[in-house]
Amino acid sequence: MFKNLSIGKKLLGGFLITSVITVFVVVTGLMGISKIQSNFKVALETSPLIDAAMEMKISVARDMQMIMELLASENKSDLDDVWNEHSNFVKDFDLFATAILDGAKTEEGMIYPAKDEKLRSIVNKADAFHNDEFQPRIKNIYDIMVKKIDGVEFSKDALDKYDQEADGIGEKMLEMLGEIEDLSRETITSAQSNVSEISSFQFTLLIVIGSIAVLLSIFLGFVITKMITKPIFMANDFANNISKGDLTHQINIDQKDEIGLLSNSLNTMNQNLKEMLSDISSGTQRLNTSSTELSSVSKQISSNAEQTEEKSNSVAAAAEEMGT
Repeated sequence: MFKNLSIGKKLLGGFLITSVITVFVVVTGLMGISKIQSNFKVALETSPLIDAAMEMKISVARDMQMIMELLASENKSDLDDVWNEHSNFVKDFDLFATAILDGAKTEEGMIYPAKDEKLRSIVNKADAFHNDEFQPRIKNIYDIMVKKIDGVEFSKDALDKYDQEADGIGEKMLEMLGEIEDLSRETITSAQSNVSEISSFQFTLLIVIGSIAVLLSIFLGFVITKMITKPIFMANDFANNISKGDLTHQINIDQKDEIGLLSNSLNTMNQNLKEMLSDISSGTQRLNTSSTELSSVSKQISSNAEQTEEKSNSVAAAAEEMGT
């Protein structure tokens, strides 16, 4: 079927097959690049989450230090200074907690919202723990210290209780924030591993597909070239035989393309030449026969003329004798 296609269609088909393979290679490469970019993006967006979790841990750790400073305050001014510093740490904690959940631009840079549901759950839990458990106890410590500084009666047991509870809650929060860091690092490590695996796979795939494409292109080029050049050489040899006067051959090319049409025309021309030469040969033979017959008639006429001349001479001689 392929050999019956026109030469233009054969060449176009070969180019199209090569183009399809090339497009497939390009698409495969682009897909690999897209996957790599996606994993790079994951690593890029996850990395700031570690910094945010670290800032939250610093806020909690400094707040735990503020508890000791609250307990060590000896006057209202020192107590208020410590409380104001504590309030700043609370703002920092809330800022980075919100940034992890919703995304935000901070002084440290852009923080993208976390997509891992487990990580978001830990942040929500830590934030609730911070607001509902940790801060109220620090506030209770502050209120009791205000009473102590003002000389108002206060409960030492309650103060120690809130101090211990705040420390315990703070330690628990630091553990939760540590989980955020660990999860973020695992996500980055996984993304880096995926990038390495995808790069290796894409490299191998491109080599395999590229090799197949090259071999297929060479094969198609060889097949198409052979389908075009072989019948052309046959037609050339056939034409050379005709030019030498050898009309006994036929060109057998089983194709319906332009070369097949040319071979049919050459065969028709060869047949017509044979018939023409046969007609000429027959006419020559007839001409030779007619010439021979004409020669015989001419000889007969010449012989008859000689006989007539002899008879005329005899008649003349007899007439002279009679006259004398």
